[in-house]
Amino acid sequence: MATEDLYPNGEELYELLITELEYLKDRDGPIARNRDRINTAYQSLGAMQPTDWELNINPNWVLRFGGDSEGEPARGERTRRDFHSAEGIALIGGYASVDDGDIEHYETNLTLLAQSETDTRASAAPCCWEHEEIDADWRVARRYHFDIETVAAEEEDDPKPVTHMQTGGNFEGQPVPRHDPHYCSSPLDKPRLPHPPMDPLLLLHTLATQYNSLERLIEEQWIGYVRESENTLWEPYHEAILGQYRTGETRPTMAEFFMNG
Repeated sequence: MATEDLYPNGEELYELLITELEYLKDRDGPIARNRDRINTAYQSLGAMQPTDWELNINPNWVLRFGGDSEGEPARGERTRRDFHSAEGIALIGGYASVDDGDIEHYETNLTLLAQSETDTRASAAPCCWEHEEIDADWRVARRYHFDIETVAAEEEDDPKPVTHMQTGGNFEGQPVPRHDPHYCSSPLDKPRLPHPPMDPLLLLHTLATQYNSLERLIEEQWIGYVRESENTLWEPYHEAILGQYRTGETRPTMAEFFMNG
């Protein structure tokens, strides 16, 4: 299996993203506050060629969400869990570049911010809030990024799945609330987990299907765009893997399927 079988070519990705941005730039509801940023990205990408382009989602798209539950939590539900009775901020960013039709870089990221008085599980707050020197209003509660790794593993001596999800990573880009949010530091850079590529719409859809305050994003037309993203980004990924299982030959382990190089 060639590594490039796991993801679309640059021209297919261009057509997906330009269509997606054209749709998102006019949406109402929770995404509307980002209209100018999305329109700028759309205009910039539209001025480029499908075989040579770049997309930089920076500033990040900002979505405020939460407060999904009212009154007492349901039976078995933890109090103030996952922004049910509080507000959080989701930031969506990313960068992609294509040269002569080939993907050189592709990354999307999702960052969730929480406040000290609301980011609570039962009676235990995250450790970083216990330090008096921490005066940030917001902390990075979660951060995920999704990569297509086009550099062969042996070239950088860092084996990894060709397309993967990774937690953590440096937060970059404005805007953020008031001032830079605080990080809980971690030395861990691995594991990187095999995962199909994600685009901004799929990240938005992931949030909208799990947080009630964002469910207004989903409408009949919206689902068609989600399916187009799945067809473009996920179908080649799953078909390439399924093809390996159907060969009937001696196969490497699942981890080796995804190793770049």
